[in-house]
Amino acid sequence: MKKRIVLIAVFLTSVAAGISCTQDSQVRVGGPCDYDKIPGTCEIISITKTSESIRQAATTGGPGYEGYVVNFKFKPLQENQEYGAARAGHMTDVLGKEYVLQLANSWYPGDKYLGKYRIAQGNIFNCTMSLIRKGACTPVVFKFTDIDAADYFETAK
Repeated sequence: MKKRIVLIAVFLTSVAAGISCTQDSQVRVGGPCDYDKIPGTCEIISITKTSESIRQAATTGGPGYEGYVVNFKFKPLQENQEYGAARAGHMTDVLGKEYVLQLANSWYPGDKYLGKYRIAQGNIFNCTMSLIRKGACTPVVFKFTDIDAADYFETAK
């Protein structure tokens, strides 16, 4: 029984970390991964409703509210930071893109969430971009200093 509980705990921890694994601890899919953490700012570019973000209100197991697609752009604090020759080209691709701010479970934020975290077009937040160095995990991950992506208060009824 202890072994089963430990395996479940390891599995849940791995899932939370974005790593999948089988019961055989030697086989891993998606990890381990290594990231460069790059401090910077994220500017909110636009906030819109789309058919997909609206549809989440009626999705079984969804949040029960219509969401917003929140687009943002990342800007590093140090413009000329060294990333290595191979990574410099990747940084150019990353810096020119718009990204979508979603909750940790991929839901779109709703009205109350936008209000609670003061998310509005033009607002700038401190954030860190994690850029994959090695491994097969998500290539780019953002963490906002003052926005909790795992705050699901809006679904509480």
